[in-house]
Amino acid sequence: VLLHSDSDGGSYELLSFANDSNGGGDAPDIKRGTDALACCFTARDRFMVLDKSRHLMVMNFNNEVVKKITPPIAGVDGLFPTGVLGRVMLKSDDRVVLYDQQARKVVAELQASKIKYVAWNRDNTMVALMSKHQVIIANKNLEQLCVTNEPIRIKGGTWDGNKPIFVYATLKHVKYLISNGDSGLIRGLEFPIYITKIHGNSLFCLDREGKMRTLEVDITE
Repeated sequence: VLLHSDSDGGSYELLSFANDSNGGGDAPDIKRGTDALACCFTARDRFMVLDKSRHLMVMNFNNEVVKKITPPIAGVDGLFPTGVLGRVMLKSDDRVVLYDQQARKVVAELQASKIKYVAWNRDNTMVALMSKHQVIIANKNLEQLCVTNEPIRIKGGTWDGNKPIFVYATLKHVKYLISNGDSGLIRGLEFPIYITKIHGNSLFCLDREGKMRTLEVDITE
């Protein structure tokens, strides 16, 4: 598990757990790092860190720098996983790019302003990019399929399993968006939530206190 926090100017923790199906085992092995603006996995045994000097640091699981890369675009302020070996998504203030770290080249680009969250579907064929008031759905080559704008702040979302339905939350509602542009309301909310998964009619989420909650939803429509 790779965790990132804005505390201490940006830090990360890499936690390794014993593969014990009974839930026991030793305490996790934890590697830490600082001066990190963002981080994500790039392979089974590699992760990448965007440091404060705006360089991309490829790390092994011993928390050692394997490679140092200068980003291909100026103003990189975040990175996200892609599900494709050796590729990451880099973001700046006005765009996102797919970057192949082996070939060291940009393979796709999309104009998108101030992206905060990214969610890939299960087979990595579509991606939802979320900013404060907008959701963009694109294909794996970052070709835009549809976009929707929200007057109320967006708090994240997830894809519904194998279905091509993106479910996201604003401060007041749970909504859906489909790649053909269809969108609509699923239910209202009494408190803000952060969606982690949807399965059947159950929506799993965290509240602002970090407690796990399950909400009932009806996605028959």
